[in-house]
Amino acid sequence: MTADSLAELLAVDRLRGLNPYEDLLARAWLRDFHPLYDYVEFQAHVGGGIDPGPDYEVSMRRMYRHNSQKRIDVLARGPMGVTIVEIKHRIDLAQLGQLIGYRWLWVHEHDAPAEHVELVAVGFLALEDVAHAMRANGVRLVLYPHLAPAELR
Repeated sequence: MTADSLAELLAVDRLRGLNPYEDLLARAWLRDFHPLYDYVEFQAHVGGGIDPGPDYEVSMRRMYRHNSQKRIDVLARGPMGVTIVEIKHRIDLAQLGQLIGYRWLWVHEHDAPAEHVELVAVGFLALEDVAHAMRANGVRLVLYPHLAPAELR
């Protein structure tokens, strides 16, 4: 991703689907890692979602399934494969489970078992034991403690 395409991507007031803290973290991560990627998508849908059943109109069923799918905070593609990014102000073990689940859903839906899928957790902070668990499961942990607003320190 070129500096120009990054500037265009970051020109919006808030990145799609992210709260203000997540937006701040996503922008920092993108500034640091954008050269590795050709394409970035926010709120990428994975999973089948929930079908409310045949009692509903087809359009309502489709909308319900779409709205109940899992959403990847950031999905980035580049020459090295796909990167799935989960962003939270405080990284905990819940994000580890999300990332592992997202990877399985992504590979399953895209029938791409050989494609490299990197998992990344981005936050202001993570407890030491959580950081060890992330790394032990192949998740790259990217922390920006210096960006944390005072109320989150």
